[in-house]
Amino acid sequence: GFANLELRVPATQDTVYEIGSISKQFASEAVMLLVEDGKINLDDPINKYLPANAPETWQKITVRDLLNHTSGLKDWTEIKEFSYRREYSAEEFVDLVKPFPVLFEPKNNWSYSNTNLPLIGIIVEKASGKTFEDFVVERIFKLLNFPTIRFKHQEDIVPNRATGYVLRNDVWKNGEPFRPKVIAASGGILASAVDLARWWEAALQGRVVKQQSLEQMLKPTKLNDGRNITHGFAFFTNTFNGNTFISHAGSTVGGFGSMVYYFPKDKLAVAVIGN
Repeated sequence: GFANLELRVPATQDTVYEIGSISKQFASEAVMLLVEDGKINLDDPINKYLPANAPETWQKITVRDLLNHTSGLKDWTEIKEFSYRREYSAEEFVDLVKPFPVLFEPKNNWSYSNTNLPLIGIIVEKASGKTFEDFVVERIFKLLNFPTIRFKHQEDIVPNRATGYVLRNDVWKNGEPFRPKVIAASGGILASAVDLARWWEAALQGRVVKQQSLEQMLKPTKLNDGRNITHGFAFFTNTFNGNTFISHAGSTVGGFGSMVYYFPKDKLAVAVIGN
């Protein structure tokens, strides 16, 4: 296919796309690095790390609940007032999402919510004393040195960057080009398919966090009623024809979709990205 329809530029293995929610793994690994540093406790209430305007109704929600999607927080994508074309402070983002009622008591149920990871990004900033982006770049990107993996900034010149498209009334249109930094932890990273597969190999072979931390990230979520959910910290674990595989998908309003499957027994990573 094409990396850009207007210029008829063909896509190659070096084409750079938005990876969407697969970015959540970088945020999860950032948290575990800070757990290893002794700066975050997974079972701390999130209000310990959030701005003072965080509501009392969030007091029972822990850092672990955000990572496991057992927080009960409604998805911020339902907020009509949110704009992709401006920046938000941590306090402003909390003010946007706090009017939503908590859907269930933490750990009573599981519901994938994009509200969880921007809050994780804010927590990383509080615990590390750095911006979320700076922390991830210093502790993960520089360690692995995969050439195409980077945070999305629309103004940057990015070699081989694809254009994203959305289908409206059966007509292709350009996707939303901008993305506020506050939601970067939820889906703000670019990569080629090759580097995305390399990232999964590095993450799941323990090249970023310690083995004990990786095991926590892959552990199924346990609910209060004893049910187990196949989701850990930004990784889903299932089986196919008797083989265990780990997966996650992503999509963005910029007009991109991504999917990765990793088969630990075979050490095989399959990454697919489209625009």
